[in-house]
Amino acid sequence: MKVNTVEKWHEMVAAGDVTALEEILAENAVFHSPVVHAPQVGKARTKMYLAAAFHVLADDSFNYVREVVSETDAILEFEVEIDGLLVNGVDMKLGRIRPNYGFQSDVEAIESDKFDSSKDG
Repeated sequence: MKVNTVEKWHEMVAAGDVTALEEILAENAVFHSPVVHAPQVGKARTKMYLAAAFHVLADDSFNYVREVVSETDAILEFEVEIDGLLVNGVDMKLGRIRPNYGFQSDVEAIESDKFDSSKDG
């Protein structure tokens, strides 16, 4: 059975419970972060980093401001205030990922990558 990872992700965020990561992460998921500087490969490592990020970012100021969702991919842009600083970031769920990341075309996976949109264009 194929899992609707975007729906599960929103349920997880709303509930404040990261246990759904076990269900929605692929075994070969990859976590990307400018803080870590190197891709973190594998379900266990990705789950660890996402759970830690969730606990840092999940508060009353956390809000999704834009979503782009297709049948295979989703980009969820969020904002959150941490110690008076507005942080803008993106949660990405990519179902068909470039071959150099090692994902198969039918794999459901989540990638997360934070960025500063003030540096855009």
